Amino acid sequence: MRDIIELGRLTRKDVRELAPNAILVLPIGSTEQHGEHLPLLTDALIADQISRRALAVVDTPSPVVLAPLMPFGNSHHHLFACAISLSAETYVSVLRDICSTLSRSGFRRIIFVNGHGGNDQAMRLVSNDVILDLPLTVAACSYWTLTSVRDGAPQVQGGHAGVYETAVMKHLAPDLVGTPGADIGDTPAFFDQVLSNGLLVNRHGEWARIGGVTERPDGATEEMGRLIIEDRALALAAAIAAFDKASSGEA
Repeated sequence: MRDIIELGRLTRKDVRELAPNAILVLPIGSTEQHGEHLPLLTDALIADQISRRALAVVDTPSPVVLAPLMPFGNSHHHLFACAISLSAETYVSVLRDICSTLSRSGFRRIIFVNGHGGNDQAMRLVSNDVILDLPLTVAACSYWTLTSVRDGAPQVQGGHAGVYETAVMKHLAPDLVGTPGADIGDTPAFFDQVLSNGLLVNRHGEWARIGGVTERPDGATEEMGRLIIEDRALALAAAIAAFDKASSGEA
């Protein structure tokens, strides 16, 4: 196991020495409703824990530094129930400012690790944009998009407060998992329909109409959650190592 280097625990002298050769990992999540059975911190906790577990096992010659979790995301679609949310425009500006200030502090390589679907497009936009103006090499992923490195690992797919998020929370924080509402998952979400390959569809009020949960969490178990977290952490560790190998000459 590798000791985790946490940015918030370093002094400015530590950062000055570490930053030019380090990879900075920034977990980003959200604070938003997850049905009647999961807490608002679900996405944030998962992103943070996967990042921590990945950094504990990652094998890189470069130091890897964990930034404090960013617990707020673009979650306006959950305001029908409850969320602390940044507009898309504000969220992009916040991520840009984070990259800019990290660059001024000496960091040259950043990886975003996202835990909330609503952040994904904005995160990727910023990742592609900031390198035009700043001397940075940036990578970005949502944890469920990474290639599995373990045979037979449970497949993590889309969904909000459904089977896989409920399973993961049963593993990470079972005391925070409650009883699902009786009427969730009865009506398919319009945005989950495939009307034509490659066609993105959405409509006003859809999240409220489906009750804020895209599928029933039936079948979610703590063991499933453990396997998912272990696989995602190993997949992230492998991605960090590949990023380090590809970009180390720039550090």
